[in-house]
Amino acid sequence: MTSPVTGADRFGRRSDRTGRSWGFNYLLNGLGHDFDDQAGFVNQLRSGVVNGHFFNRFTLYGGRGALLENFTVFFGPERTWLYDHFGFVPGIEGREQLDGTFQLRGGWALNGHFERNFVDFQDTTYAGYTIGSPTGPAYIPTEDFSGFTWQGKITTPTWRKMDAQLSYQRGHKAIFQEGTTGTGWVFLGTLNLRPLTTVRVAATATVFRLDRLDGTEFGRSTIPRLKVEYQPSRPLFFRVVGEYRSDRTAPLIDPVSGQPLFIDGAPQPQVDFNGLRVDLLTSYEPTPGTVVFLGYGSSMESDEEFDWSHLQRTSDGFFVKLAYHVRR
Repeated sequence: MTSPVTGADRFGRRSDRTGRSWGFNYLLNGLGHDFDDQAGFVNQLRSGVVNGHFFNRFTLYGGRGALLENFTVFFGPERTWLYDHFGFVPGIEGREQLDGTFQLRGGWALNGHFERNFVDFQDTTYAGYTIGSPTGPAYIPTEDFSGFTWQGKITTPTWRKMDAQLSYQRGHKAIFQEGTTGTGWVFLGTLNLRPLTTVRVAATATVFRLDRLDGTEFGRSTIPRLKVEYQPSRPLFFRVVGEYRSDRTAPLIDPVSGQPLFIDGAPQPQVDFNGLRVDLLTSYEPTPGTVVFLGYGSSMESDEEFDWSHLQRTSDGFFVKLAYHVRR
């Protein structure tokens, strides 16, 4: 299927095929600098760029009852160009990726992902940067980013009482704030429990770390999240969501000299955030169209990571919705 889109300061074309063994999705979409999405129908935040990807999929199927039910390979490049330079210079960012998924008997799935990313750091992005002091020399990234990352993921079957997923990613990553290259890893774990027909529990944990090439830490983040839902009867429903976030970002420095970076004359110190967010929801829907929603949310922060005893509330809010369907 091919669908062109054209207009003032915008052009686009998409070709798509979904087959049993082979499929593809080819896209080219551009938004000019003066494009104004007044109707709100364009799902793209960046203007002045052209985005394109050429994704392909191949699937091989195993025999009936085989250990390997199917093997799917997904690959292709993705590019972003400046709108005024499209077709004349290489993209300012992009990637080439190769993804393979083994679907095994019983619902198990193994996935491996490998990709190369690149970023052409634009000098205009760092126009307000100076080295060493507010009046120091202007900072310009010395080289662009290009690096490889890999990821492994395992997914369990969806059993009656639980399912889970674990993934780990590692490789080179762009440090956009300093316009340089770093190395990082991300661990993500998800566990869904259904101990009773009326209770659902979803727990996730994300741990991320990004280091500079000299081994010093640039940033790290730890985010555990827990969601508990209880539905004792069809019309009555309760939900509790708690998410803790611990982030740290190092002061910005020039990767060549090690001197601090200033942005618009201001130093960029270390940034720490340790906070807990809790949301509560109760809903009652005795008949379709007649509902009562009661919600409460609270945000709390602490000076130390995982210091639960010194959390201080910074904001909270209430939510109420009442609706009644009049029938005749």
